[in-house]
Amino acid sequence: MPTETELKLALEGVTAEQLQAQPEIRAHAVGTARKRQLDNIYFDTAKLLLSGRDVALRLRRDGDRWLQTVKTSGSASAGLHQRREWETPVAGESLELDRFDQPQLKKMFKKPGLREALMPVFRTDFQRTTWDLEYPHGVRIEMALDLGQIQAGEHTEAISEVELELIEGKPEDLLKTGRALAQTLPVRLLNASKAERGYRLGAYTPPSAATKPGPLGLHKKASAEHAFIAILRQGMFRLQANEPLVLAKPRDIEGVHQMRVATRRMRSCLQLYRPLIPKAVSVDIGNDIRRVTDALGPARDWDVFIEETLQPLGQEFPRHQSLQALAQAARDQRETVYQAAASAIQSRDYAVLLLDLSLWIEQRAWRKLISRVQIDALDQRARRFAREVLDRYHKKVIRQGRRFETLDAVQRHQLRIRCKRLRYAAEFFADLFGNKSCQAYISSLATIQDVLGVLNDGRMVEHLIAQIPTQGETAATDLVRGWTAANVRAHLNQFAVAWQDFASRGPYWNQTT
Repeated sequence: MPTETELKLALEGVTAEQLQAQPEIRAHAVGTARKRQLDNIYFDTAKLLLSGRDVALRLRRDGDRWLQTVKTSGSASAGLHQRREWETPVAGESLELDRFDQPQLKKMFKKPGLREALMPVFRTDFQRTTWDLEYPHGVRIEMALDLGQIQAGEHTEAISEVELELIEGKPEDLLKTGRALAQTLPVRLLNASKAERGYRLGAYTPPSAATKPGPLGLHKKASAEHAFIAILRQGMFRLQANEPLVLAKPRDIEGVHQMRVATRRMRSCLQLYRPLIPKAVSVDIGNDIRRVTDALGPARDWDVFIEETLQPLGQEFPRHQSLQALAQAARDQRETVYQAAASAIQSRDYAVLLLDLSLWIEQRAWRKLISRVQIDALDQRARRFAREVLDRYHKKVIRQGRRFETLDAVQRHQLRIRCKRLRYAAEFFADLFGNKSCQAYISSLATIQDVLGVLNDGRMVEHLIAQIPTQGETAATDLVRGWTAANVRAHLNQFAVAWQDFASRGPYWNQTT
């Protein structure tokens, strides 16, 4: 079964001559660059039956030749795409589906009425300049610069991207080349193929909703290292899947939240694995991820302040002019930090982080820096490691939560962080235990987090108010403080109920399954 492995990089405003002049290309290009015009027509039914199966059907003119291609979505992370592909020549500008002799394609195209329903849905036309790159140990990569456009009806979108296709070698070799290009060029990683972008452009598919963390799909016999890799890869996928929502206008506040959650979950993963992969080994990666968290944090803080404090207040006091002025000033502040967040995830540093993290994972670079004992522990069953982690985190939460009445604001915030880390750990390892108590345990933790989050709002509200030019609007700020204080007091009374529910649940990971 043919599998195509590519790394896609967005690269705006760069010509073929400029790309060829880069040190990485000068050092490894062999032969001369080749230029050709590629005109592509993508087919589907009115009901998007192919897209619904994650299949793309393309007819391409390459000079005097016509080719038809079927691709599946496969997987994509940090711009690295791995997918199945079948291609066959055809006589002219029309599909010849019987030329595909693969059983799975024959079965798909024999579906009653499918062939008759196929029609052009969008096209991509671009000039491709191709270089062959050769590296030591037989590694060969084909690099292509595509410049042109996607057209769907009256809508167009520019194509300006580099594709690095692996001919011989390992996926990490593509990442190394991409990392070298990122040192001298303003690249961004692309997780969306031209076909996916074409469907979006033609509004054939609805705008993506925010992508939230889901089950990792870990097998109960998975190793601790396998779980570690799965957690980080899921974080990268969620991070990139929500990028378009942060860059879109109008902004999607859930996209910012989910990107921030993705970075926090990755940092929590690094922390809980410190007994096996010490901080000194992961500190650089952790610091880079933290910088993304910090870039997204202000946008999320303003979202919460506006959506959960100012908007409800505005509904209660619709004629309060100073409150309206404060709300507008807050929206202006939010737009400023949103622009900063968008700039951060469009930056070279962000692209380099994703490439570095992907390389770190592909190479399992930590193995070169840890002891034999730690390597053996990584090779053990994830279930054993998960029990140790969950026991330790659970005991810390119980110990501090029992003294809730004596905790000051800083200590309550610390308890909230510990609950969050425990919840993340429980979610990471949920597949390994497979009992009904797991989800109830996670749900009860989430309730405690929500209550503690409201209790922390008082501190955050003061921090945000201090950043707004008040222009004498003390009546509005006093109203906000009073509202927040009342909300905090109400949730103080809710903590006891939430805590009792959580504390009554024993460690599900120690139950027989």
